[in-house]
Amino acid sequence: MPTAEINRAHLYGLNEQHLAPCSAHPQDTSEQPLYLHPDAAAAFQAMQTQAQAEGIDLRIASGFRSFARQQVIWERKYQAPTRCHMSPQERLADITQWSALPGTSRHHWGTDLDLYDHQRVARSDLVLETWEYARGGPCHALFLWLEQHAPRYGFFRPYDKDRGGVKPEPWHWSFAPVATDYLQQFDVDQLKRVLQQNPLPGLAPTADYFDAYIEAYVRQFVYQIAAPQG
Repeated sequence: MPTAEINRAHLYGLNEQHLAPCSAHPQDTSEQPLYLHPDAAAAFQAMQTQAQAEGIDLRIASGFRSFARQQVIWERKYQAPTRCHMSPQERLADITQWSALPGTSRHHWGTDLDLYDHQRVARSDLVLETWEYARGGPCHALFLWLEQHAPRYGFFRPYDKDRGGVKPEPWHWSFAPVATDYLQQFDVDQLKRVLQQNPLPGLAPTADYFDAYIEAYVRQFVYQIAAPQG
């Protein structure tokens, strides 16, 4: 069970007061810091140090993402000309294969990271597609390294396979010790109130399909993971 009540604003990305800055790399001051939960940041930086010693320049492509930022992404994709022929529910199903509804993204918690190998692909060239992490892709060696080592630091892949909702994301890693508490305290009724105050195009959070969406795209990503080691 969670050890402490989590502020609703933190669960749904409404503010970032629970987060700490995390530099892209200790020796790189050219990039603006990202923000993560302090425990996730400490675990990531320890993992990054080991990766660097083994020839992998582990970097974060995306860390914390606010509700407002997720809303911009959602509205851009919802209004895309390629989806203008779709019904609202068809657009929802199409977009959420790769992008979460605002309020439901694990990136709101500061526990989840999109990772890449800066030595083999520049951030500006990274597109976060599965081929980049497959055999022959620039981040394949990183992917294999993370599969072996990331669990020692408390990280796992929530989107490791297709469960009928989110498509597999080999770049997305979650810090289990904190994400567990956030997932346990996720409250669909609270989320509905947030969305009623921040309406999104094409979304009716009181519709019959909404609870099914939460089960398929949020709640089913539970896991078993070994306790992180030093």
